[in-house]
Amino acid sequence: MKNEIFLKEAFDVIYMNEIFRDEIKHHDSELIKYQKIYIASEIEETIERGIKKLDVKEFIDGVADVFVTAIFLEYLLCDNERDFCYQFIKQIEKKIDINQNNFVDVLLSINDITEKGKIISILKSIMDYVDSFSNTEQSPSEFALKAVRFSNMSKFPDADTITEEQINKDIEHIRKKTGTSNIITIIKKGKITYINADINKFQKPTTFVEPDLSKAVSLLSSLQDKLEFFKS
Repeated sequence: MKNEIFLKEAFDVIYMNEIFRDEIKHHDSELIKYQKIYIASEIEETIERGIKKLDVKEFIDGVADVFVTAIFLEYLLCDNERDFCYQFIKQIEKKIDINQNNFVDVLLSINDITEKGKIISILKSIMDYVDSFSNTEQSPSEFALKAVRFSNMSKFPDADTITEEQINKDIEHIRKKTGTSNIITIIKKGKITYINADINKFQKPTTFVEPDLSKAVSLLSSLQDKLEFFKS
């Protein structure tokens, strides 16, 4: 993965978080605690659905979701946006040795990090390792992150194009799916966000589309027979 693509995707994640969060406080212990819960969930899905079931699609989907959750943790650990950019410059070329034997351990190590900067080098190393299985010069991780970003942004429809009737339908849809009635909406940066107020997590409305990972998967055809060696 090219460094400039990594940075662009990182800032797209930050922008997405700015849409549905009232405020982003760096070093906020509560935000960090919940973000680590989200990361742990994505890591578990990557291992259980991707690696253990030898499913390349679930694997690359999980890796992309780990990036999305973990890069925001890195942002929270930094002092501000300028510091995040400084850490990017400082850490992006610091490679972590990753192989089939330690891949799972490297994933799991992300949630143990409390020092700013280290997550950047780990994520870049993970993406580069995944790309090493590509059957062309193209980067599967870049295609995966692009697909996941498009999918994630479909959770936030444009506020000026959605009707009140559709908003109410989406709220009912989410209530039935989550089993909670405490669903609120906020509008920020021209986007509408549906929030499960019980856990302060945004929810998927009917505008949500699953990520199209077909391109990334096609580039990783050789990985199918190797995933079994990733098992811890």
